[in-house]
Amino acid sequence: KVVAVVPQPVSGGGTGSLTQALNQIDVYFNDDPLDETSAENVLFYQLIDTSTNAIANPLTVSYDVAQNKAVLTFAADIADGTYHLRIGELDKPDFATSSVVSVADDDNSSFDTAFDLGILTTQTIQINEAITPQAIAQPQLPGGNDEPGHREITIEQHIGATGTTPSAPGAIPTITFSFPETYGTDLFGNILYNEITENQKQRTREIFEIYSYLTGIEVQEAASGGTGIVTGDIRAVDRFIPPLAAGGIAGGIAVMNGALDWGDSPYGGGWFVTAFHEIGHTLGLGHSYDLPSVMGSSGGDVGGTTPGEPIFPSNFDITHINRIHPALSNDIDLHKFELTASGRFTAEVTADRLPTKSFLDSVLTLYREAPGGVREIIARNDDYFGEDAFLDLNLEAGTYYLAITSVGNTEFDPTVSDSGYGGRTDGNYTLDINFTPDPLTNTFMVDATGVALDGDADGTPGGVFDFWFQSGETIFVDKATQSAGPADGSLTNPYANIDDALAAAATSGTTKIVRIVGNGGTDNDISTVGDNEAYLIGLSDSFQPLEDGGTFEIPQNVTVMVDEGVIIKLQKANIDVGSNDILVDRSQGA
Repeated sequence: KVVAVVPQPVSGGGTGSLTQALNQIDVYFNDDPLDETSAENVLFYQLIDTSTNAIANPLTVSYDVAQNKAVLTFAADIADGTYHLRIGELDKPDFATSSVVSVADDDNSSFDTAFDLGILTTQTIQINEAITPQAIAQPQLPGGNDEPGHREITIEQHIGATGTTPSAPGAIPTITFSFPETYGTDLFGNILYNEITENQKQRTREIFEIYSYLTGIEVQEAASGGTGIVTGDIRAVDRFIPPLAAGGIAGGIAVMNGALDWGDSPYGGGWFVTAFHEIGHTLGLGHSYDLPSVMGSSGGDVGGTTPGEPIFPSNFDITHINRIHPALSNDIDLHKFELTASGRFTAEVTADRLPTKSFLDSVLTLYREAPGGVREIIARNDDYFGEDAFLDLNLEAGTYYLAITSVGNTEFDPTVSDSGYGGRTDGNYTLDINFTPDPLTNTFMVDATGVALDGDADGTPGGVFDFWFQSGETIFVDKATQSAGPADGSLTNPYANIDDALAAAATSGTTKIVRIVGNGGTDNDISTVGDNEAYLIGLSDSFQPLEDGGTFEIPQNVTVMVDEGVIIKLQKANIDVGSNDILVDRSQGA
C-alpha cells in the first residue's frame, strides 16, 4: 500500500541552497515489493486538476524497489492549483453530473409497483422525493376515554380523545417552544421576567426530545413564540391561586414555580418532573392520578415493591400521548435496479443537510431477489450522518430493491402495497445512488506476487489511493540553512524558524503554502536522525519562547507541508489547526 506522497520534492536541506523538482511527485510504498512493470505503468497514476477535472498521467515512472519509492515525472511543471492524485487503477473517475430521475407516481410502496431504475452501470443517479402522508386510513390507537376497561373518574380525564373510526394520517406536526424573556404581569401590573436557568433550559430540551421520540411530532426550539417555558410566578396563569399552591401550572405557557428551591435542576429532579408534567398538559395530556405516571403524582416512579430507576414517561403516559399524537408516517418509496456485474454500491439520503432542512429521519433498507423470486433484506441503515441514512457495500450481479422510509416505519411488508405504519417523521429528501463495477483483471497495480495494491487501505486487495495537495508560491523553512542573504522564504534564502514563516504567510497576500524541509545534520544524511537539527516549539523551562515560536498555530487559509526527515520537538505546546477562539479566525488552515 501507499504510505506517503511528496509532491514537488525539495532537496538540499542544510546545504545553503534548496532545489525543488516542480514536475515530479515521489510516492512511497510499504515494504511489500511491487511488480516493477506494474509500478512503472504511467496509467496507474492519475493527476487531476480539481478546477477543470483534467487528468494527466506522468511522462515516466521510475520505481526503486530498495527504497520502495516511485518517482513520477510529468511532461511539464505542475502549475499552481489544487490537485487530486489517484494511484492503483486504470479506470478513470467519471466526472459526469448526476442523472436526475423524476418519480412522477408515488405509488411505489411494493415490490410489484417499485420504480424501476433499470440497469446500473457507472452513473450516479439522483432522486428528489418526499416522504408524505398516504391516503390509507389508520386505526385509532388505544388509550381513548371510551376504550373498554378505561376508568371513568369525574375529577379527571386522561385525554379528550374518543372514538374508534379509522382516519387518514396527516403531515407530522411541528411543535415549537421557547424561553420568553417576559411572560406577563403580576397582581400589581409589574412585568414578570423569566427566571429559568441554563440547566432548566437543557432539561426542557430533553423533555421535548423524549416526547418527540415517542410520538408522531417534531419539536423545534425557537427564539420566540410557540409554547413558552418559564420558571416564575404561577399566578401569571391563574391569578386566584396562592403563590405556593403548586409546583407548576400550564395554560398557554408552562410555568414552574420560581418560589420553590429547585437546586441545580438535574435530570430526574423536582424541576424536571414538574416540567415533564406541565409540558405534557401543553401537548394535550390530562391528569392520571389514578395511575403510576408522570401525569399523576408519582413522577417517574412506576410503582412496584422494589425501588428502581425512574422512568420518564411511564407506559401509561406513552399510551395516552400516542393516542393524541400517533406516529402514522406510512409512506414507502421503493426502487428496483439490476446489476450485471459485481461492484461497490452506495446510497445516501440527504434530508437533514438540505439547504432548507427537512425533518425526515430516514431509513434505507436494501433487498436482494434470490432465485425463485424470494426477496430478503441484506442491509439497513439509520442515522449515518445526523439523521441521514447511508449504505456502502459490495454487491453481486442480480436484482435489488431499495426502500426509503421514516424512522419507526421499518416493519412494513413490500409484498403488499401501502403496508407502512409507525413512522415518526416526514419531509423532502434527495437520494444519491452510485455503482462502480469491480475492475477487470490486469487493470490494477499488483505486487511481485500478483496481488492487487490495497489502495484504500481497508485490508483487502484493490481500491484506489487518493491524495490531495496544493501547488503554488511557497514559503520555505530550513532549520539548517546556510544562506548568507536576508531570509525571504525563497529557495535560496529560506526562513530558519517556523514562526517567521507563519507570520509571513499570514500577511503576504497570495502566498498560502509554508513548506518545512528536513536536513541531514553534520553528515548530510537525512536517514541518520541523531544529528539532524530539530525545530523547537513551545516554552523553555524558564517560560521563554523557543527558537521556532511559543506556539504553532496555522493561520487562516494557510497550508503547512512537512517534508521527509523533519524533526519537530514540542515542550508545553501543541500544533493547532483551525479556530479555537471566536475572536481569531483560523479557518481553512491545514
